[in-house]
Amino acid sequence: MTIEDKQLQQLLAQNKENIDAFEPQEGDFDRFMAKYEARQGVLKQSRKARRLWMRIAIPIAAALAVFAGLYNFFDDKPQLVEDQEYFSDANSCKDIYTQYMMFIAKSINNYSQQIAVNDNQLFEDYLNTMQQMTFESVTLMEQLPDELDEETKRQYMIDYYSDMIDGVQMINNYYYKK
Repeated sequence: MTIEDKQLQQLLAQNKENIDAFEPQEGDFDRFMAKYEARQGVLKQSRKARRLWMRIAIPIAAALAVFAGLYNFFDDKPQLVEDQEYFSDANSCKDIYTQYMMFIAKSINNYSQQIAVNDNQLFEDYLNTMQQMTFESVTLMEQLPDELDEETKRQYMIDYYSDMIDGVQMINNYYYKK
């Protein structure tokens, strides 16, 4: 006990009769109980909301965790692709675009997992950069004129998306080294 606590106890002991003589005014008990019950009602409502939120959030979080775990288990760890023919087995423009999108998705998933562990701000910067670089409101395949033959379209797409993949790899190298 500190000196202040001893002084307070001594003061209360000396004035015990005066303190005990004071009775609450009429209606105080009802006001206190009304405040208490109102507070309990708010707590019950917030508990119900919290329970509802938890009933929704926990299964979603669990499903995402299982999905991420399975994906990590079956997916290769990120490896930099250098001087590789990205579209060697692509037979059509649609195949080229599909392989490009698969590369981007895999790249974002692999690198973002490693970056997110270390730094959330870096993770957000990485995702924003990747989105700005790879987002296409209209794909190149849709922009090419119909007059071009299929092989010419294929070559344009291979050149364009190869450059895009090179850029993505440069971004991955930059963020991975941070």
